[in-house]
This record gives sequence, C-alpha cells and structure tokens, in this order.
Amino acid sequence: METVVTTKFEEARRSRLALFGGRGRTLEIAGACYTGIVHSVCEIASSHPPAWRVTFITVERAPRTNAAKLGPASGKTTTV
Repeated sequence: METVVTTKFEEARRSRLALFGGRGRTLEIAGACYTGIVHSVCEIASSHPPAWRVTFITVERAPRTNAAKLGPASGKTTTV
C-alpha cells in the first residue's frame, strides 16, 4: 500500500471518483507516478491549505503484447 498527500483539489476529486467506481488511478505528485486501486481518500482537517491523504494498493501493469505476433484472431488457416 502507498500513501501520498496532495493539496490539489482535482486530484483528490478524481481519486474519490476512482474509489467509488472501483477503477485504477495514476497519480503524479512531485514528479513521481503512482499507479493502483484507490483504497481511501481522507481530508486532513488540520492542514492549511486543504490537503488530502490518498491511500492505494499499487498494481504492476502487464506488458503489452503485439497482436501481429499472436497470429490470426479467428484461428482459421488460409491456403493460397
């Protein structure tokens, strides 16, 4: 699990939408990218300016495969 703090309202809002929608999210904070499923979004009440703590479960992305290497999608063989 990763926990990051953001002061950007839009990032907190998008993270909250991803939380309720069950979608993954990529956050870019201070030049670092964090990708995962959002676990919680909590406003830090004592901070000024307002800040939010976003906790998420990191997910490793699977490498993409090239469809051309896999062959025909239908599985049928063609003779010429």
